[in-house]
Order: sequence, then structure tokens, then C-alpha cells
Amino acid sequence: MKKIFAIISLGLAFAAVSCNKTESFDKNQGVGTLSMDMSIDPVTRAVANEDQIRSNALVQIYKGDFSGLVREYRYSAMPSTCYLKVLDCGYRVDVIAGEAAAQDPAPASWTSKSYKGSENFMIQAGQVTNVQVKAGVSNAVSKISFDQSVADNFQAGYTLTVGLDSDDPATQLVYDASKSGAEGYFIVDGI
Repeated sequence: MKKIFAIISLGLAFAAVSCNKTESFDKNQGVGTLSMDMSIDPVTRAVANEDQIRSNALVQIYKGDFSGLVREYRYSAMPSTCYLKVLDCGYRVDVIAGEAAAQDPAPASWTSKSYKGSENFMIQAGQVTNVQVKAGVSNAVSKISFDQSVADNFQAGYTLTVGLDSDDPATQLVYDASKSGAEGYFIVDGI
């Protein structure tokens, strides 16, 4: 029994050592590394929750010829260095942040913006490629302001509904006198 325990212990020790071994990097293998950072457009960023927006951002790395997704991470879980093969077509990294990157995003919101950014890059064998992705607001934005003549000519309680789907209240924002001049944010597919 002690012999079996010793053999199992040695096997586990070897497995632990082999799992901790760093992968050797050979310049001749046609592999390079990506080091990526992202920023939120400073004109549109919400300073109070920028760290949360960054950490929850979705990072997607595609082949540059649009033939497929190569890697996908949450920014907070992304390794500081990603090893990628050298490809003639290069790569594209997309960043989706804010409300659009949420587990269950709200398609219409008064407060929650979405951000997107994209950058093309090439990997060179044995080299580190630094990529900076700048993400800007990607929402369709509405801003309705009511002139005093509206209040003068309509009954109290008037509203104006702006939305993506007339049958789905979750995709709509309702403007009334208290929301006059407020911005509304909509997640629109393809933007």
C-alpha cells in the first residue's frame, strides 16, 4: 500500500512540475505574441465605472481574412501575453464593453452606454506586437427635447416613445416632460 501511495505521489509531483513549466518560445516556429490594452474614449467615458467597464469587456481575436474567431476573453481574465501563429492575413481584435458586454444586456437604457473598438494587426515570428484598442460609444443615441409649445398645446402627461421594436417595451424609452433633453441609449445590431 505504501508503495502504491509513493508511486501516486511521484506521479502527481511530476504532473505538477510539468503543468508549471513555461512553454519554450522558438522564433523559427512562426509564433509571435500579442500584448493588448484598451481604452475608453475619454470624451464619452463614465469615469466612475471605467474600471468595471474595462474588466467586463469582451475581447475577441479574429483572423484578418474574417475566416473565424481565434480567441475570446473577458478583459479581466485575458493573459498579459497571447501566443499567436504568424498568418499572412493577420488578425483583428474587437472589444465590446459596457452594456453590450453584459450577461443580459438591456437593449434600451437612459444611463448604460455600450462601447466598441477594433484594431487590425500582424504577428511576426519571435516578436511582441503591442496593440492599443480605443473603444468609443456604439449606441444609437436619442435626445428628444420638448418646446414649450408642446406643453401649451397638449394635455398633461403627454409622451413620445422611441424604440427598436414597437411590440417589445424592453427596447423602448418613453420621453415625457421630465425626460425632455435626456439622452437615451439603444443597442443596435451591426453597429
